[in-house]
Amino acid sequence: MVNFKELKSCTEDRWNKAQEVELKSWLGSPKEHDDWNTWWLHYFKNYESIKHLSFNSYIEVGCGPYAKNTEFFLKIFPAIREVYLMDPLLDKFLENDYYVNKIASRFNAKTFTSPLETFKIDKTFDVVLCINVLDHVMNTDDCIDSMLNLLSEKGVIIIGQDLTNEDDLTNSPESLSDIGHPIKLDHLYFREKLKNFKHLYQYILPRELGRNQKAHYGTLFYIGQKKSLTVS
Repeated sequence: MVNFKELKSCTEDRWNKAQEVELKSWLGSPKEHDDWNTWWLHYFKNYESIKHLSFNSYIEVGCGPYAKNTEFFLKIFPAIREVYLMDPLLDKFLENDYYVNKIASRFNAKTFTSPLETFKIDKTFDVVLCINVLDHVMNTDDCIDSMLNLLSEKGVIIIGQDLTNEDDLTNSPESLSDIGHPIKLDHLYFREKLKNFKHLYQYILPRELGRNQKAHYGTLFYIGQKKSLTVS
């Protein structure tokens, strides 16, 4: 019996195999595709909860081959001037002329090929966006820490993530052998990790409305703002 708590990280070898599967699946896909990004946008309610805020800098971590999340976000927040895109497979997507090329060119985005766990940059961002990423990583704790370090004072983090619990693993045991998705996360994990954030929007979409109803009891839609440090 697999310990559910152990599914928050995987070995480097396991992650490398997941990345190989991920790359192979994308290289067999169209050069441009929605890839559920309109769906994510819909359940984030077009970011209505943060339209009163202003942002200058933005990064999408795990942008994938299309970066449609970024395209949609920047249409809503056109005043953003600094745009960054990061993905461990990004060099392959750029080389093969996927839609992310057009997004990077259109918004003059800086691009980085790196795992989120080890991504380092001498800069912080007003917005860190991470949608449909964290079940693909090697170590979730390290990824969350990386994103928090990327946030500027009062920066906003946006996370969209399919959720899995122990009942899902019982009902859908084949998900344990899903090479491309080594990580399994439930909403309690995020509740603990984001407890010090000001919650601007949080919604758990029920199973019956999700993308994979057998394997996921819900889907998390979360927007939170980093709280300012107070000096006593």
